[in-house]
Amino acid sequence: MNSLRVAEWAERSSARITTVDLGAYNTRFGLVESGRLCNVQRSFTSPSADITPSDAFRSRLTRRVRTDKPDAVVIAAAGPVSDAGVSFTNVDLTVVGAEVRQIVADNCGEVPVIIANDGLCGAAGLITLPDELLWQFNGVPTKLWEFDEITVVILGSGMAVAKLTRVDGVWTVKATELGHLWLRRGMSGYVDQWLYNAFGGAVELEHMVSGLGLVNGAQALIDSTPHGMEAKVLLDQVPSHDQARFIAVQSQLTDGHPLFRDAMSNFRRALGFAISALGMDLTPAVIGGRPVSANLDYLLEGAEGGVGPLQAAMRDRRNLGQVATTMAAYAIQQDETDADCNELNLLGAGAIGLQALHEVA
Repeated sequence: MNSLRVAEWAERSSARITTVDLGAYNTRFGLVESGRLCNVQRSFTSPSADITPSDAFRSRLTRRVRTDKPDAVVIAAAGPVSDAGVSFTNVDLTVVGAEVRQIVADNCGEVPVIIANDGLCGAAGLITLPDELLWQFNGVPTKLWEFDEITVVILGSGMAVAKLTRVDGVWTVKATELGHLWLRRGMSGYVDQWLYNAFGGAVELEHMVSGLGLVNGAQALIDSTPHGMEAKVLLDQVPSHDQARFIAVQSQLTDGHPLFRDAMSNFRRALGFAISALGMDLTPAVIGGRPVSANLDYLLEGAEGGVGPLQAAMRDRRNLGQVATTMAAYAIQQDETDADCNELNLLGAGAIGLQALHEVA
């Protein structure tokens, strides 16, 4: 991924790229035209019990490419991608590459179709963000783009992790599956044992640090505290796709249930651990996604001019604490004037589409 050339193509290109961000809970369609993201549509991946997520996706894709008539289609999928497509592990959804290409060909002819890991797309989208949306909250103050290696962590219903590397001015994006890193007892002195116990003594990082991870943490508290049933009744009234947001909102209310405040506090501590764990190769880390941007003030409480709870959790690594103290870490802030600016996966998918068209030309 060459960020300078992508910018040049965007300025002079009239190409239309249909971009899709396909997650376990939410699906977003967008159109990148002349380098700008527009016509963003958001919907639930599983809209109802009357239609499977796979059928819903195929129907939406058909309607969208028929309307957009794109020059390329790029799908950011939340799972390991192969030539055959992608199968999701946390929702009954399979995207078959041959089916997608046939839908696109039937509605707008033979154009490039790319299915990419969402972490890869999110990292590519980071290149498009203005500097003012990056808030450095740890390490010696440094402009992000002075580094040649960056770890990008995007949270949604799950966790996507990718690496950005620059050589001779050219950015290369590499998707990883570091979100599936296994954690065991004793890896951190601060992580409460009940959370590990709730997962049988070990847990994947993604299952703690994500929208779903926040719900998992609240559920573990519900199962292990005397007054958990009160919180369970409240949480059960909320659709599964909205439970993480509900917990976050409740945690900030003065009359909110204290269990949700504890769940959010534990989530913040787990996030701090994750940032330092993923940065052990000494690369700076960038965190983003809705669970971050929507709760940024809480997550970075006390970070400006001091050491807040998130930073303290990063540094609570026994003999590795000094490494986390000096590690540069940044959060992506929400752009209140342009909500689509935060759609990193769609923006990155557009950049990947532009690159594909450039290589074909």
